[in-house]
Amino acid sequence: MNAISDAKTSPSFRNLTTYLTMALYTKAGPDACGLFKRLLVIVYDVLLLTGILMFASLFFLAVSGQLGDLEGGAPVAITNPWLKFGFQAYLLLLTWGFFVGFWKTTGQTLALQTWRLKVETTTGEKLSWKQATLRFLLVPVSLA
Repeated sequence: MNAISDAKTSPSFRNLTTYLTMALYTKAGPDACGLFKRLLVIVYDVLLLTGILMFASLFFLAVSGQLGDLEGGAPVAITNPWLKFGFQAYLLLLTWGFFVGFWKTTGQTLALQTWRLKVETTTGEKLSWKQATLRFLLVPVSLA
């Protein structure tokens, strides 16, 4: 029995307010989150990650000496192929760390916390590193 059906039959269930309060804190299951809410979570996470990656890029470019003269308004270009590969790997590692770190530790990114959603296994446990990494690798496939 779930908390809602228990509340309906228990003697402590006195009014509608109690029922609604219990319904808000009951696990609703995987089907409770619709497509629109999932899309909003994706947009929110992308916005947060964009800010993080912008500051990380500035840091990388400053440390590697690639910023040059910013007053001229010339775009920054990494011409060294090894440095370019390192930069892309750095950004991918940060993206992996953002998602997998949140999924592994709390089961929620900041966007998931905002919408009160959680990523967990079918048994209700937190994801392992392997499961979180596999989820990270398969997300682009699920979006296609």
